Amino acid sequence: MNNKNLELKKHSAAIQISQTISAQQRKCYNALLLLAKKRLITHGNSKFQTNLATIKGITGYTSDDDVTFKALLKQLTTITVEYNLLGKDTDNSWGAFALLAGVTIQNGKVEYSFPHQINDILLNPKMYSILDLNIIHKLDSKYAIAFYELGRDYINVEIPKMHITQFRELMGIDSVKYKNFAHLREKVLDKGIDEVLEKTELKITYNLYKKGRKVTHIKFHTEKQQIPIFPIDIPVKNMEADDLLNLVPEQHRRKKTVINAIRQAFKSHNKTYVERNITYTNEKAGRSYAGFFVPCLKQDWAHDWWIDKQHEIKTTEEAERKRKDPVVIESQIRAQWRNMGDISRMVFEKAAGGDVELAYKQYVENEKQRLGFV
Repeated sequence: MNNKNLELKKHSAAIQISQTISAQQRKCYNALLLLAKKRLITHGNSKFQTNLATIKGITGYTSDDDVTFKALLKQLTTITVEYNLLGKDTDNSWGAFALLAGVTIQNGKVEYSFPHQINDILLNPKMYSILDLNIIHKLDSKYAIAFYELGRDYINVEIPKMHITQFRELMGIDSVKYKNFAHLREKVLDKGIDEVLEKTELKITYNLYKKGRKVTHIKFHTEKQQIPIFPIDIPVKNMEADDLLNLVPEQHRRKKTVINAIRQAFKSHNKTYVERNITYTNEKAGRSYAGFFVPCLKQDWAHDWWIDKQHEIKTTEEAERKRKDPVVIESQIRAQWRNMGDISRMVFEKAAGGDVELAYKQYVENEKQRLGFV
Protein backbone atom coordinates (compact mmCIF):
# COMPACT_ATOMS: atom_id res chain seq x y z
CA MET A 1 0.00 0.00 0.00
CA ASN A 2 1.23 3.48 -0.77
CA ASN A 3 1.08 6.29 1.76
CA LYS A 4 -2.14 7.75 0.34
CA ASN A 5 -3.86 4.37 0.73
CA LEU A 6 -3.09 4.43 4.45
CA GLU A 7 -5.52 7.28 5.08
CA LEU A 8 -8.57 6.10 7.01
CA LYS A 9 -11.90 7.92 7.04
CA LYS A 10 -12.91 7.06 10.59
CA HIS A 11 -16.35 7.92 11.93
CA SER A 12 -16.29 10.44 14.79
CA ALA A 13 -18.33 8.12 17.00
CA ALA A 14 -15.66 5.42 16.58
CA ILE A 15 -12.93 7.89 17.49
CA GLN A 16 -14.64 8.97 20.69
CA ILE A 17 -14.48 5.57 22.35
CA SER A 18 -13.44 4.58 25.85
CA GLN A 19 -9.75 3.72 25.63
CA THR A 20 -9.74 0.28 27.24
CA ILE A 21 -7.37 -0.94 24.53
CA SER A 22 -3.59 -0.75 24.24
CA ALA A 23 -1.73 1.33 21.68
CA GLN A 24 -0.97 -1.73 19.52
CA GLN A 25 -4.58 -2.93 19.68
CA ARG A 26 -5.84 0.45 18.53
CA LYS A 27 -3.36 0.44 15.64
CA CYS A 28 -4.58 -3.03 14.64
CA TYR A 29 -8.21 -1.96 14.90
CA ASN A 30 -7.58 1.02 12.63
CA ALA A 31 -5.83 -1.27 10.12
CA LEU A 32 -8.79 -3.68 10.13
CA LEU A 33 -11.21 -0.75 9.62
CA LEU A 34 -9.16 0.49 6.66
CA LEU A 35 -8.96 -2.91 4.99
CA ALA A 36 -12.64 -3.64 5.64
CA LYS A 37 -13.77 -0.35 4.15
CA LYS A 38 -11.94 -1.07 0.90
CA ARG A 39 -13.47 -4.55 0.78
CA LEU A 40 -16.94 -3.27 1.64
CA ILE A 41 -16.82 -0.73 -1.18
CA THR A 42 -15.89 -3.34 -3.81
CA HIS A 43 -17.70 -6.48 -2.56
CA GLY A 44 -20.44 -5.31 -0.21
CA ASN A 45 -20.20 -8.21 2.27
CA SER A 46 -19.65 -8.02 6.01
CA LYS A 47 -16.91 -10.66 6.36
CA PHE A 48 -13.42 -9.54 5.57
CA GLN A 49 -10.17 -11.31 4.80
CA THR A 50 -6.54 -10.23 4.91
CA ASN A 51 -3.28 -11.67 6.17
CA LEU A 52 -1.09 -11.09 9.20
CA ALA A 53 1.73 -9.60 7.13
CA THR A 54 -0.53 -6.83 5.79
CA ILE A 55 -1.79 -5.88 9.25
CA LYS A 56 1.73 -5.92 10.67
CA GLY A 57 2.96 -3.72 7.81
CA ILE A 58 0.27 -1.10 8.38
CA THR A 59 0.71 -1.00 12.15
CA GLY A 60 4.52 -1.04 12.13
CA TYR A 61 4.67 -4.28 14.14
CA THR A 62 8.20 -5.58 13.52
CA SER A 63 8.42 -8.53 15.90
CA ASP A 64 8.43 -12.10 14.55
CA ASP A 65 6.32 -13.21 17.52
CA ASP A 66 3.13 -14.15 15.65
CA VAL A 67 1.70 -15.93 18.69
CA THR A 68 1.51 -12.69 20.65
CA PHE A 69 0.17 -10.80 17.64
CA LYS A 70 -2.59 -13.39 17.08
CA ALA A 71 -3.56 -13.19 20.76
CA LEU A 72 -3.72 -9.40 20.43
CA LEU A 73 -6.19 -9.67 17.52
CA LYS A 74 -8.34 -12.25 19.30
CA GLN A 75 -8.58 -10.01 22.35
CA LEU A 76 -10.42 -7.43 20.21
CA THR A 77 -13.48 -9.75 20.27
CA THR A 78 -13.61 -9.61 24.07
CA ILE A 79 -13.11 -5.86 24.53
CA THR A 80 -16.27 -3.77 24.81
CA VAL A 81 -15.99 -0.01 24.36
CA GLU A 82 -18.38 2.90 24.68
CA TYR A 83 -18.68 5.07 21.58
CA ASN A 84 -19.75 8.63 20.68
CA LEU A 85 -18.67 9.69 24.19
CA LEU A 86 -18.59 13.40 23.36
CA GLY A 87 -21.83 13.28 21.36
CA LYS A 88 -20.36 14.94 18.27
CA ASP A 89 -22.53 12.77 16.01
CA THR A 90 -26.01 13.84 17.08
CA ASP A 91 -27.61 11.25 14.76
CA ASN A 92 -26.02 8.44 16.77
CA SER A 93 -26.77 7.95 20.44
CA TRP A 94 -24.28 6.81 23.05
CA GLY A 95 -23.73 3.04 22.98
CA ALA A 96 -21.32 0.18 23.50
CA PHE A 97 -20.05 -2.65 21.31
CA ALA A 98 -17.31 -5.25 21.05
CA LEU A 99 -14.54 -4.10 18.73
CA LEU A 100 -14.79 -7.28 16.65
CA ALA A 101 -17.71 -9.67 16.30
CA GLY A 102 -15.36 -12.49 15.43
CA VAL A 103 -11.90 -13.35 14.09
CA THR A 104 -10.24 -16.55 12.88
CA ILE A 105 -6.58 -16.94 11.99
CA GLN A 106 -5.20 -19.86 10.02
CA ASN A 107 -1.97 -20.23 8.04
CA GLY A 108 -1.33 -16.50 8.21
CA LYS A 109 -4.80 -15.64 6.86
CA VAL A 110 -7.15 -13.51 8.95
CA GLU A 111 -10.93 -13.51 8.59
CA TYR A 112 -12.90 -11.08 10.72
CA SER A 113 -16.21 -9.28 11.08
CA PHE A 114 -17.56 -6.25 12.91
CA PRO A 115 -20.69 -5.76 15.02
CA HIS A 116 -23.58 -4.29 13.04
CA GLN A 117 -23.07 -0.87 14.67
CA ILE A 118 -19.71 -0.60 12.93
CA ASN A 119 -20.93 -1.96 9.59
CA ASP A 120 -23.73 0.62 9.61
CA ILE A 121 -21.31 3.56 9.75
CA LEU A 122 -18.26 2.07 8.02
CA LEU A 123 -19.26 2.52 4.37
CA ASN A 124 -20.75 6.04 4.44
CA PRO A 125 -19.84 7.89 7.62
CA LYS A 126 -21.65 11.23 7.73
CA MET A 127 -19.18 12.67 10.19
CA TYR A 128 -15.59 11.49 10.00
CA SER A 129 -11.95 12.38 10.37
CA ILE A 130 -9.15 11.45 7.99
CA LEU A 131 -6.42 9.65 9.95
CA ASP A 132 -2.94 9.03 8.59
CA LEU A 133 -2.02 5.52 9.73
CA ASN A 134 1.60 6.19 8.75
CA ILE A 135 1.70 8.75 11.55
CA ILE A 136 -0.26 6.64 14.03
CA HIS A 137 2.07 3.67 13.77
CA LYS A 138 4.95 5.96 14.87
CA LEU A 139 3.15 6.88 18.10
CA ASP A 140 4.14 4.80 21.13
CA SER A 141 1.65 5.82 23.79
CA LYS A 142 -2.02 4.84 23.64
CA TYR A 143 -2.76 8.29 25.06
CA ALA A 144 -0.86 9.96 22.20
CA ILE A 145 -2.89 7.96 19.66
CA ALA A 146 -6.12 8.97 21.40
CA PHE A 147 -5.07 12.64 21.47
CA TYR A 148 -4.05 12.52 17.79
CA GLU A 149 -7.37 11.00 16.71
CA LEU A 150 -9.32 13.45 18.87
CA GLY A 151 -7.30 16.35 17.48
CA ARG A 152 -7.88 15.26 13.88
CA ASP A 153 -11.60 14.82 14.59
CA TYR A 154 -11.91 18.38 15.88
CA ILE A 155 -9.36 20.22 13.73
CA ASN A 156 -10.54 23.85 13.52
CA VAL A 157 -13.70 22.87 15.46
CA GLU A 158 -14.33 23.56 19.13
CA ILE A 159 -13.87 20.53 21.37
CA PRO A 160 -16.55 20.34 24.09
CA LYS A 161 -15.45 20.97 27.66
CA MET A 162 -15.51 17.63 29.44
CA HIS A 163 -15.65 16.50 33.03
CA ILE A 164 -12.50 14.83 34.34
CA THR A 165 -14.47 11.58 34.72
CA GLN A 166 -15.43 11.76 31.05
CA PHE A 167 -11.82 12.48 30.10
CA ARG A 168 -10.65 9.44 32.09
CA GLU A 169 -13.18 7.30 30.18
CA LEU A 170 -11.97 8.69 26.87
CA MET A 171 -8.41 7.77 27.83
CA GLY A 172 -9.40 4.41 29.34
CA ILE A 173 -7.92 5.21 32.75
CA ASP A 174 -9.04 2.91 35.53
CA SER A 175 -10.74 4.63 38.48
CA VAL A 176 -7.94 3.60 40.85
CA LYS A 177 -5.13 4.79 38.56
CA TYR A 178 -3.63 8.29 38.69
CA LYS A 179 -6.03 9.48 41.40
CA ASN A 180 -3.65 12.35 42.09
CA PHE A 181 -4.24 14.91 39.32
CA ALA A 182 -0.55 15.85 39.25
CA HIS A 183 0.24 12.24 38.27
CA LEU A 184 -2.58 12.23 35.70
CA ARG A 185 -1.21 15.42 34.19
CA GLU A 186 2.35 14.10 34.03
CA LYS A 187 1.69 10.56 32.81
CA VAL A 188 -1.29 11.14 30.51
CA LEU A 189 -1.82 14.77 29.54
CA ASP A 190 1.69 16.11 29.15
CA LYS A 191 3.30 12.86 28.00
CA GLY A 192 0.65 12.14 25.37
CA ILE A 193 0.34 15.70 24.06
CA ASP A 194 4.12 16.15 23.93
CA GLU A 195 4.43 13.03 21.74
CA VAL A 196 1.71 14.34 19.41
CA LEU A 197 3.53 17.68 19.15
CA GLU A 198 6.84 15.93 18.43
CA LYS A 199 5.67 13.34 15.89
CA THR A 200 2.60 14.76 14.13
CA GLU A 201 1.38 17.92 12.43
CA LEU A 202 -0.96 18.79 15.31
CA LYS A 203 -0.60 21.12 18.27
CA ILE A 204 -2.91 20.35 21.18
CA THR A 205 -3.30 22.57 24.24
CA TYR A 206 -5.72 22.52 27.14
CA ASN A 207 -7.32 24.61 29.88
CA LEU A 208 -8.20 23.34 33.34
CA TYR A 209 -11.27 24.36 35.32
CA LYS A 210 -11.42 24.08 39.10
CA LYS A 211 -14.01 24.02 41.83
CA GLY A 212 -12.12 25.26 44.83
CA ARG A 213 -8.73 23.55 44.62
CA LYS A 214 -9.99 20.49 42.73
CA VAL A 215 -9.74 20.20 38.93
CA THR A 216 -13.21 19.26 37.68
CA HIS A 217 -13.21 19.93 33.92
CA ILE A 218 -10.80 20.14 31.00
CA LYS A 219 -11.09 21.73 27.57
CA PHE A 220 -8.80 20.91 24.67
CA HIS A 221 -7.85 23.05 21.68
CA THR A 222 -6.29 21.70 18.50
CA GLU A 223 -4.70 23.26 15.45
CA LYS A 224 -2.16 22.41 12.80
CA GLN A 225 1.38 23.44 13.60
CA GLN A 226 2.58 26.39 11.57
CA ILE A 227 6.10 25.01 11.38
CA PRO A 228 6.54 22.67 8.38
CA ILE A 229 7.37 19.09 9.27
CA PHE A 230 10.66 17.78 7.83
CA PRO A 231 11.99 14.24 8.11
CA ILE A 232 13.94 13.85 11.34
CA ASP A 233 17.07 12.66 9.57
CA ILE A 234 17.49 15.86 7.51
CA PRO A 235 20.58 17.62 8.90
CA VAL A 236 20.50 21.23 9.96
CA LYS A 237 22.61 22.67 7.18
CA ASN A 238 22.90 26.19 8.46
CA MET A 239 26.09 26.20 10.51
CA GLU A 240 24.82 28.79 12.98
CA ALA A 241 21.64 26.82 13.53
CA ASP A 242 23.71 23.66 13.91
CA ASP A 243 25.87 25.35 16.53
CA LEU A 244 22.82 26.54 18.46
CA LEU A 245 21.27 23.09 18.37
CA ASN A 246 24.16 22.03 20.61
CA LEU A 247 22.74 24.36 23.29
CA VAL A 248 19.59 22.22 23.40
CA PRO A 249 19.70 19.39 26.00
CA GLU A 250 20.88 16.20 24.33
CA GLN A 251 17.63 14.29 24.85
CA HIS A 252 15.72 16.93 22.80
CA ARG A 253 18.18 17.60 19.93
CA ARG A 254 16.73 14.98 17.59
CA LYS A 255 13.14 16.10 18.02
CA LYS A 256 11.94 17.32 14.66
CA THR A 257 9.73 19.95 16.31
CA VAL A 258 12.79 21.52 17.94
CA ILE A 259 14.93 21.27 14.79
CA ASN A 260 12.21 22.75 12.60
CA ALA A 261 11.56 25.58 15.04
CA ILE A 262 15.23 26.62 14.98
CA ARG A 263 15.42 26.38 11.19
CA GLN A 264 12.27 28.45 10.81
CA ALA A 265 13.42 31.10 13.29
CA PHE A 266 16.65 31.68 11.34
CA LYS A 267 14.59 32.79 8.35
CA SER A 268 13.52 35.97 10.13
CA HIS A 269 15.67 36.36 13.25
CA ASN A 270 19.34 36.61 14.15
CA LYS A 271 21.49 34.23 16.18
CA THR A 272 21.06 36.15 19.44
CA TYR A 273 17.27 35.93 19.18
CA VAL A 274 17.35 32.15 18.82
CA GLU A 275 20.10 31.67 21.41
CA ARG A 276 18.30 33.58 24.15
CA ASN A 277 15.08 31.61 23.65
CA ILE A 278 16.93 28.29 23.76
CA THR A 279 18.69 29.36 26.95
CA TYR A 280 15.41 30.56 28.46
CA THR A 281 13.68 27.26 27.60
CA ASN A 282 16.55 25.27 29.12
CA GLU A 283 16.02 27.12 32.39
CA LYS A 284 12.24 27.48 32.48
CA ALA A 285 10.67 24.54 30.58
CA GLY A 286 8.89 21.91 32.64
CA ARG A 287 7.99 18.40 31.53
CA SER A 288 7.19 19.36 27.92
CA TYR A 289 10.36 20.86 26.42
CA ALA A 290 9.12 21.09 22.83
CA GLY A 291 5.71 22.33 23.93
CA PHE A 292 7.40 25.21 25.78
CA PHE A 293 10.12 25.93 23.22
CA VAL A 294 7.98 26.43 20.09
CA PRO A 295 5.78 29.28 21.42
CA CYS A 296 8.75 30.69 23.35
CA LEU A 297 10.75 31.01 20.13
CA LYS A 298 7.78 32.33 18.18
CA GLN A 299 6.80 35.01 20.73
CA ASP A 300 10.28 35.80 22.11
CA TRP A 301 9.42 35.06 25.72
CA ALA A 302 13.10 35.41 26.59
CA HIS A 303 13.37 39.10 25.57
CA ASP A 304 13.04 40.83 28.97
CA TRP A 305 14.68 37.94 30.81
CA TRP A 306 17.69 38.14 28.47
CA ILE A 307 18.08 41.89 29.04
CA ASP A 308 18.04 41.36 32.81
CA LYS A 309 20.50 38.50 32.43
CA GLN A 310 22.93 40.56 30.35
CA HIS A 311 22.71 43.42 32.86
CA GLU A 312 23.43 40.97 35.66
CA ILE A 313 26.44 39.59 33.79
CA LYS A 314 27.71 43.07 33.06
CA THR A 315 27.33 44.08 36.70
CA THR A 316 29.18 40.96 37.85
CA GLU A 317 31.99 41.52 35.35
CA GLU A 318 32.31 45.14 36.41
CA ALA A 319 32.49 44.11 40.05
CA GLU A 320 35.12 41.51 39.21
CA ARG A 321 37.11 44.06 37.21
CA LYS A 322 37.08 46.49 40.11
CA ARG A 323 38.00 43.70 42.50
CA LYS A 324 41.13 43.03 40.46
CA ASP A 325 42.07 46.70 39.89
CA PRO A 326 45.44 47.32 41.70
CA VAL A 327 44.46 50.89 42.58
CA VAL A 328 41.20 49.71 44.12
CA ILE A 329 42.99 46.90 45.97
CA GLU A 330 45.58 49.24 47.52
CA SER A 331 42.86 51.68 48.52
CA GLN A 332 40.98 48.88 50.30
CA ILE A 333 44.18 47.71 52.07
CA ARG A 334 44.96 51.26 53.25
CA ALA A 335 41.45 51.50 54.67
CA GLN A 336 41.95 48.18 56.47
CA TRP A 337 45.26 49.45 57.95
CA ARG A 338 43.68 52.68 59.14
CA ASN A 339 40.76 50.85 60.74
CA MET A 340 42.98 48.24 62.35
CA GLY A 341 43.02 48.20 66.15
CA ASP A 342 46.10 49.54 67.98
CA ILE A 343 47.06 46.15 69.36
CA SER A 344 46.93 44.45 65.94
CA ARG A 345 48.97 47.28 64.38
CA MET A 346 51.57 47.03 67.16
CA VAL A 347 52.11 43.33 66.25
CA PHE A 348 53.07 44.32 62.69
CA GLU A 349 55.24 47.25 63.90
CA LYS A 350 57.09 44.99 66.37
CA ALA A 351 57.78 42.50 63.56
CA ALA A 352 59.23 45.42 61.52
CA GLY A 353 61.57 46.45 64.37
CA GLY A 354 59.40 49.40 65.35
CA ASP A 355 59.52 50.91 61.84
CA VAL A 356 55.94 52.05 61.20
CA GLU A 357 56.45 52.69 57.47
CA LEU A 358 58.10 49.28 56.96
CA ALA A 359 55.30 47.61 58.94
CA TYR A 360 52.71 49.17 56.62
CA LYS A 361 54.58 48.09 53.46
CA GLN A 362 54.94 44.54 54.77
CA TYR A 363 51.21 44.46 55.61
CA VAL A 364 50.33 45.64 52.09
CA GLU A 365 52.54 42.99 50.45
CA ASN A 366 51.12 40.25 52.69
CA GLU A 367 47.55 41.24 51.78
CA LYS A 368 48.31 41.38 48.05
CA GLN A 369 49.89 37.93 48.29
CA ARG A 370 46.85 36.60 50.15
CA LEU A 371 44.51 38.02 47.50
CA GLY A 372 46.61 36.64 44.65
CA PHE A 373 47.98 39.92 43.28
CA VAL A 374 51.67 39.24 43.68
